[in-house]
Amino acid sequence: MNPLGIFTHGAALARQDTADYPIIRSARRRTLAIHIRHGEVTIRAPERLALATIHQFVDSRKAWIAKMLSRDAATPPPVFEDGVILPIMGRDTRINWLIGSSGHIQIGGDSLVIPFGKSVKHRSVYALKKLDTWLLTQANDQLPQQVSQAAMQLGVAHRLKHITFKTTRSKW
Repeated sequence: MNPLGIFTHGAALARQDTADYPIIRSARRRTLAIHIRHGEVTIRAPERLALATIHQFVDSRKAWIAKMLSRDAATPPPVFEDGVILPIMGRDTRINWLIGSSGHIQIGGDSLVIPFGKSVKHRSVYALKKLDTWLLTQANDQLPQQVSQAAMQLGVAHRLKHITFKTTRSKW
């Protein structure tokens, strides 16, 4: 960030902090949006949109912002720690961390073991990312064949081109 309070991400983004919420401007953006994630409000705006217009937009939606923030605060963050039980492949599965080890995730019976080294600092974040990657791999390995079979049974196999798995962060 430079002394004027503006930073660039590539050449397309510029940020201005208002009294209430940060504003992130982008040359590619064509719409004004309010993003609420993890109790933080961010305004995303086109690069050339007047600051007064942005403030007017935010002011007109103060009640909605407050409602979303209270809803966000009422929902506790998910706990991901050693021993947590999650539904995996249709069964409740205990997640066990194997600290000081390396290798791939192993599943057996009603437990799933996530190995990682002793030097990993943010263990829950690391374990969650590793589990997410493993689940995506499992989905890519198992679901396309099952979907193809179901499509054939339904007589719509000719309409099925391919299956794509994404890690979508928002609804739109």
